[in-house]
Amino acid sequence: MRNILVSTLLILLSLVLGAQSNGYGLRLGSGISTQKWQGGDQRSPLLTYHVDFFMDSESEGGNIFYGALGYHQRGSSVRFFRFVDQLGNVYPGGSFALRFHQVGLEIGIKKAKSIKYWKLAYGIGLRGEYTIKSDLELFQEYKDYVKKFNYGFTICGSAETKLNKFIALGFEIRASPDVSRQIYVPAAIPWYDPYTNSSRPGYEQSIRNLGFEASLYLRFIQLIQYIE
Repeated sequence: MRNILVSTLLILLSLVLGAQSNGYGLRLGSGISTQKWQGGDQRSPLLTYHVDFFMDSESEGGNIFYGALGYHQRGSSVRFFRFVDQLGNVYPGGSFALRFHQVGLEIGIKKAKSIKYWKLAYGIGLRGEYTIKSDLELFQEYKDYVKKFNYGFTICGSAETKLNKFIALGFEIRASPDVSRQIYVPAAIPWYDPYTNSSRPGYEQSIRNLGFEASLYLRFIQLIQYIE
């Protein structure tokens, strides 16, 4: 991991030194997040929102170094059509969210290519996030097992067009799998069963986030001219 970080920083430094333009802007949008849980339990996607402030530096060859600081939501949801307790009482179903509010920092590289009025780019980044809040509408017993620090990577693709010489409007899609675990629960921890309104021995849970996001952004461009 250390070698990867050092190599990434060296590449990013070379891109900055050869930059032809710098940019900064605001990116916001929505997406879905999923999680995989053990024990055969089904999880549904959770609708999420995010906002980022980003900066980038682009070389003449279309190599882009970028950094972003922002707020993202991760998690999943549980949906029941209905359930019946041990006394035969029928309860209506509903949707219950497991939502994690994250503040994250990301650095990465992109490759851009211009086609007529559009600039297309794809890239990969390293991402670290801190959980500032957890909303667990179910499984409150797992709250003490939420990991505060998480890390992963992001694969992204974007298309932007200039509104004028100094402002660009863009659209970006991102896939953000976590490498670390959002929650780790040993097998001995009991699990609350909403169908029976009782607790039973739980499965070991090693839960990672996977997010998909779509964003609109405004990018403000600063051109750099070298004078010899």
